[in-house]
Amino acid sequence: MSNIVDILVGIIFLIECVLKIIGLGFYRYIGSRWNQLDFFLVLTTVIDLLLSWFAKSSKVGFFATLKIVRSLRPLRIISRMKKLKDTFSTITRAFVPVMNTIAIAMCVFFIFGIMAVQLLGGQMHYCTDEFVMDKNNCTGTNLFTNQTREWEYRRIKYDWIGDALLSMFILASQDNWECSMFAAIDSTGKK
Repeated sequence: MSNIVDILVGIIFLIECVLKIIGLGFYRYIGSRWNQLDFFLVLTTVIDLLLSWFAKSSKVGFFATLKIVRSLRPLRIISRMKKLKDTFSTITRAFVPVMNTIAIAMCVFFIFGIMAVQLLGGQMHYCTDEFVMDKNNCTGTNLFTNQTREWEYRRIKYDWIGDALLSMFILASQDNWECSMFAAIDSTGKK
């Protein structure tokens, strides 16, 4: 059933493309970016249908790639609606300034990450026994719970620049920032 729908939709798109080319002329038709997208989608649909018709198997390699291109078909709707086209073009124009802002933020994160590694590197460890604050005393077992004491790393740490950048991203997104605050309060000092 889906194969029949694919064939019908492909034929409808092909007829529309041919009528536009006849009405506008090929070079004027291709001059529009939206028509270039339409032409690309129609061309890949026709190639996919022809190859699957002749090969009787469109499940491998290049055929699967052509089927993935079909997911771009909803973009044809954008070219038909003026307000949606304006919204889409605004989003695409805003992409470069947003990337510039992200690059500046990453530079600031990197600078603060270097400072955090220098100031807090190696201090964000803890003992599984909450009453022990020193690595040297974090041995043996807890007499009350009978658990082995271990010296562990916190999830938020500043031992190298990658950890520092990740930690600052978590803090900037305000995701579970309280744990980071309490970890910084409980920092053990460099050993």
